[in-house]
Amino acid sequence: MRSLTLFLLSGLLASGASALAPDSGLPQLPEWAIADSGLPPCVKDRLVVRVRDSFLPALRSGQAQLQDLPELARFASERAVRSSRALLWNQSVDGPAREGGLDRDLIVDLAAGSDLATEIAAWSARPEVEWAERDWMVSACLTPNDTYFTQQWALRNTGQSPGNGTVDCDIDADQAWDLSTGSSTVTIAIVDTGIDLNHPDLQSKIVAGYDFVNNDATADDDNMHGTACGSLAAALSNNGTGVTGVDWLARLMPVKVLNASGNGSTTDVVAGVNWARSNGADVISMSLGGGAYSSTFNSAINTAFNAGVFVVAAAGNENVSTVSYPAKYANCFAVGALSPCNERKSPSSCDGETWWGSNYGTGLDVMAPGVKLRSATINGYINNMNGTSGATPQVAGIAGLLRGADPNVTPAEIRDLLRASAVDMGTAGWDSQTGYGRVNAYEALLLMSPPEPCEIDALPPSLSHVPLADTWETVQDYPVLATVTDECSLFSVTLRHQLDQGNWFEIPMQPLGGDVYSASIPAAPGGSQITYQVVALDNSSNFNDTVVEHSFMVLDACASDLTAPGLLVTLPFLDTEDSVGPYQMLLEITDPCGISEVVAGYSVNGGAGVSVLATPMGGDSWQMLIPGQGAGSQISWYLYARDASPSLNLAADNGLFNVIPPAVLAAPVIQIDRAVPGFLHLSWAAVEGAGSYAVYSAGLDGVFTLYTTTTATSLDWPEVGDELRIFQVHATD
Repeated sequence: MRSLTLFLLSGLLASGASALAPDSGLPQLPEWAIADSGLPPCVKDRLVVRVRDSFLPALRSGQAQLQDLPELARFASERAVRSSRALLWNQSVDGPAREGGLDRDLIVDLAAGSDLATEIAAWSARPEVEWAERDWMVSACLTPNDTYFTQQWALRNTGQSPGNGTVDCDIDADQAWDLSTGSSTVTIAIVDTGIDLNHPDLQSKIVAGYDFVNNDATADDDNMHGTACGSLAAALSNNGTGVTGVDWLARLMPVKVLNASGNGSTTDVVAGVNWARSNGADVISMSLGGGAYSSTFNSAINTAFNAGVFVVAAAGNENVSTVSYPAKYANCFAVGALSPCNERKSPSSCDGETWWGSNYGTGLDVMAPGVKLRSATINGYINNMNGTSGATPQVAGIAGLLRGADPNVTPAEIRDLLRASAVDMGTAGWDSQTGYGRVNAYEALLLMSPPEPCEIDALPPSLSHVPLADTWETVQDYPVLATVTDECSLFSVTLRHQLDQGNWFEIPMQPLGGDVYSASIPAAPGGSQITYQVVALDNSSNFNDTVVEHSFMVLDACASDLTAPGLLVTLPFLDTEDSVGPYQMLLEITDPCGISEVVAGYSVNGGAGVSVLATPMGGDSWQMLIPGQGAGSQISWYLYARDASPSLNLAADNGLFNVIPPAVLAAPVIQIDRAVPGFLHLSWAAVEGAGSYAVYSAGLDGVFTLYTTTTATSLDWPEVGDELRIFQVHATD
């Protein structure tokens, strides 16, 4: 009897609780919304229009209104606009809102039944308008609230652990759920070690199964491998706890064919596959492998495939160029394992697990995440489910989503959808290392209803565009709008632009909705000439046959500048007692055309002028330093700044300050008497400006002692015999 061995088993236990997941369903559009030309839904007959700041009064208190712009108001009237209002009409506008331009945004309600693409093009062509766009409809994104979802890199890879993986190296499950979360009419059979029948994240999903190891109807898991695989395929999801499965609503059928050690026989597996087929399974997932070709096993898989059951199995974990059985059978879909860094799992991949690698070679269909996966286990959860064993049930979950979206889809069609929608990883098309590429749930669902191909396309795209006019704008980019149509489908719309006689640059133009495309030419300095083209290419390599060069000038505002630079002293020179210096003044010098020259100097007591440097400190800040001068000096200073415009406008400033001599305090005159027996009474007159006095006393030994008093003008000193003492009193300020 041939033996089968599981590819990889590992896990740690954790606990969790669960509740029933909500049923899915795509909401109907409200009456106020439309799906315009295949774009996301938006508010019908409405545009959001931003007015250019240069067309509004320089000093205004409210928000932009059409009545502020008579020409634009007349244009709106001609287009039968029903109403307009400021975007923030019911709010006070603060500084940050003004800086962001939100006070210049208008909500424009168009005539009923308006074509939004046409209106966007018309409004965007107005000189008063910075941009016009749809008012998109938004809704809550379908992101599960399960405890461990953010750790499930296979479903949504944000570069999180393990391995600080590659962003978006995942199966795009979160995008797929916006299309479908599955159907409870679909059953995925986990042909494995059974499933923990009491697990809170799986219990409510389980339908009747069978245990071929113990020959009874209780296919409970005594290993953990089948439980992990079942949770990856279709755990109870969006229930606030545990892990998220690929298919939220599919049922799980436990078919136990492997014992507690993860081993089993081909005959048990064949019996399990046949039991799953005959008991209503739509998808069969086998995370197992081993042995060689078996005619019986191949026959069981073919029987299931021909009966409408999609069968998927693991490619194996030996890092060899041969896909294992049963994945190698023609009608079994073979799944390899990815690392989090968008590469085939190998001993050298980024995850650091050097002891295994995913099998590859002939028969390999797709790759799916297979390293350190969050999954359920018996009575809990683990974060290290590994191997093509973990990759396989994720593909089974995607197959469940496809069957749920179309109950009539055949196994051959599911196979073709999964291959065609896979993200190519290696050489173009199928390759032996990665098959057809990384499986993608979202793209597979999108392919369920593919558009009809355009058979023969010999006509180029049609393009219309209102050329840009000369502008004074030197800070904000210059938006280019073009309306592009093609009887089949466009491949690209590109904006080519050139500054003066420099190199040409290309920018992909992005769709704004309908047939309108947009890109922006970077802002250029005054005096520049910009030349540009719009080139549209369709999927048959036709491009618009009238590629026209348009040119406009960025006008030089400095050419007619008669305004002097701004000159502001932020730290002035002040009178000082410092005769050492230097003396520092800080100032701000500003001009939109730049500063060409700064002249600074000083004179002392009316003497000859001396030039000094005004030093730039970064940005608009400057510093002026004057050397130290003697006490009693009066210093006059002057400053001139010229801007960089042709008229060399001048700003000037000047002033003076003094170096003040330091104050000198007189020495007190001491009188000594013996008014108090046993003490010498010292007295002195108060000195103007004194804050305290220092009294020194010395005997014949010449050693002085110190006593400090504040504002007192007398002091009693103890007398010792006939000892002679010397006193000094010093005033301090």
